[in-house]
Amino acid sequence: MAESRSLLAAEFLPRQKLRIVNQIGDVIAGSLAQLPDGQIEAASRDGAPWQVGDAEVLLTGPSAGWRAAPAQPPEGWPHDLRWVQIASSGTDGFPDWLFDVPNVTTGRGLTAGAIAEYVFAAIFDDLKNLAARQAHGPADYRAPDVLTPLGTLEGKTLGLAGFGAIGEAVAKRAIAFGSCLWFTARTQSLIPRAYGRRRLLQSFSQRATSSSLLCPIMKRRIIAWIVARLSRPSRGSI
Repeated sequence: MAESRSLLAAEFLPRQKLRIVNQIGDVIAGSLAQLPDGQIEAASRDGAPWQVGDAEVLLTGPSAGWRAAPAQPPEGWPHDLRWVQIASSGTDGFPDWLFDVPNVTTGRGLTAGAIAEYVFAAIFDDLKNLAARQAHGPADYRAPDVLTPLGTLEGKTLGLAGFGAIGEAVAKRAIAFGSCLWFTARTQSLIPRAYGRRRLLQSFSQRATSSSLLCPIMKRRIIAWIVARLSRPSRGSI
C-alpha cells in the first residue's frame, strides 16, 4: 500500500527539466526551444568546451578548444553528462576521454550527399576542364583544341578508399554515370553486393582512373601512401 502511494505521488511531482548545453549554435536553437522539458544553455565550444557544469546533454562540434584539450580527462569527468551529440560525422579532433560519456553520437551521413557532389565536381573539373573551354567570341571557336572531345566518366574506373556514408553516396552517383567501382573497406560486408567487391589499395595504381580518399584524416600514413602511388598524370585525379 505504501508503495502504491509513493508511485501515485510521483505522478503529480513536477518533472525535472533536462539540462542541455548547446554549443552548436542558433541553427538548432529553434528546435531545442520546442522541448517541453528542456533547460537550454547556449555556450561557446572555444576555450574549454568540456566545462559544462551539471549538464546532462552536450551538443557540440569540432573547434580549436577541443583540439587543444588536455590528454587526461578533467577531474570528475564525465560529471552528470549522459549524452554528447557531435555535429560533424568525424571524431578526429576530440580527446579520447570524451567517449567516457555513456552515449556519444555523431552527424554521420548528414552531409554525405553534399560531399559526394563535391567529389564529382572535382572529377568533372579534371575530366572536362570547362573553365578553359569557355567561348567569349569567334576567335575562341577557332582555338586548336576546340574539337578535342571532353572527358567522360562512362566506362572509367573510380577507386574509393573507404566506404562509409560518403563512400556509399559517391558510389550511387558513380553507377548512374556508368562508372566501374573499386573499393577498399574494412570488410566486404560493408559494401552492398550490387557495387562489387573490395580491392587492395595496390590495385588502385594499376586500374583506377580517378580516386577519392574517403577515410578519416587520422589515417595519415594510408593517405600518404595512396597519394604517392596515384599522383601520376596517367592515373587521373585524386
